[in-house]
This record gives sequence, C-alpha cells and structure tokens, in this order.
Amino acid sequence: MTISVLENTCDSVTGLILCGGQGRRMGGVDKGLIQVGGKSLVESAITLLKPQVGDIMISANRSLDTYASFGMQIVVDETPGFNGPLAGVFAALKECRTPWLLTVPCDAPSFGGDLAERLLGRVLLEKAEICCARDVSRLQPTFCLYNVRVRNSLENYLDRGERKIDLFFKDQKTAFETFDDDERFLNLNSGQDVVNYETSRSALYSDS
Repeated sequence: MTISVLENTCDSVTGLILCGGQGRRMGGVDKGLIQVGGKSLVESAITLLKPQVGDIMISANRSLDTYASFGMQIVVDETPGFNGPLAGVFAALKECRTPWLLTVPCDAPSFGGDLAERLLGRVLLEKAEICCARDVSRLQPTFCLYNVRVRNSLENYLDRGERKIDLFFKDQKTAFETFDDDERFLNLNSGQDVVNYETSRSALYSDS
C-alpha cells in the first residue's frame, strides 16, 4: 500500500536517539560516540533525523556532558543499571512535547530520510498507537513510533519488571510498516562491524 506524503510531520514528531546501552559487544564502549566515517554515530543519527522531526532528544546513561555538547535535550533512565531501550523510551515520553516519539538506535547509520513519514503514515492509517518498522524477515523494534498516550501503559509494564519491546507491542494497538531495503537497518554491534561498514563505504565511493 502506498501512503501519500504527509504534511506537518515535523510538527507532530520528536526524535529520540537511543544511546543508553552498555555496548557489550563493542567492548563496553559508548557506541554513540564511536567515530565512523569521520564523525560520531550520534552525529550521523542527528543529521538523518533533523529534516524528519521537530525536535531531537538523546537517551544516554553516561558521557552526559559530551552528549549535551550536541545541543539536544538529554534524557536519562530513571533507574540505574542499563535496563534496555524501553527505559529510555519511557524517560523520553515523560518529556515529549509532541503527540509522537520516533526512536532510532545510535548504531544504525543508514536508516534513511523517510522513516518518520512512513511510520506516521502507517500509524494514522491504521489508527494505532505504535508503529514498528520491519524488514522482509523480522521486526526492527528500536525503529519505532510511539504515541505519548502509551506512557502510562509503558510505566506499568516496566514496573512489572518487563523489558522486551516486542512483548509490550502485543499489549498495545500496534501497526507495522515494512521496508524492503534491509541495508537501512544495518547496525554496528562490534568493532568488526565498524571495519566492514567503513570498508564497504570506501569501496562504494571508489567505484562511483
């Protein structure tokens, strides 16, 4: 189904860059601050999000002064211990001043310039409260659009000790938008992933 271009997407959506994880497979480093292609991953995410949303927040649990230097509002998990992406989503929903919150992970440098428009189009079409991206084979739950109305439900979910994003979706009216270009959801989980990504980019530019 083709969804027509939506006007005023930026007025309705706040972006949230998820930088609050432990980066275990990256040796415990703060992934959002890793340099890839000459700039940090969080900077790449900001560049992609800016044209799509009205405002941007960063979910972080360390390196707070460094993240604050990018000029975005920083939201910190209410409970310590790196409790997963939903903890960051909840903290951001409490601060969000638009009807919708769009989340993207900091380690996916190629998520494209149409993410907000397509997720918002789908969620409005299906009259849902959440829209999750997926590729042809699986869900991509950190690429997600939340209506601020789910904040109380999410708080109750977290209070029960639950953390899995896809299980939370089952309790809400959730829509799904399918993207057929899997490359946009490529995430850099390890040092080798970074090397492979930069190598592929170098090869692409050298061939063009």
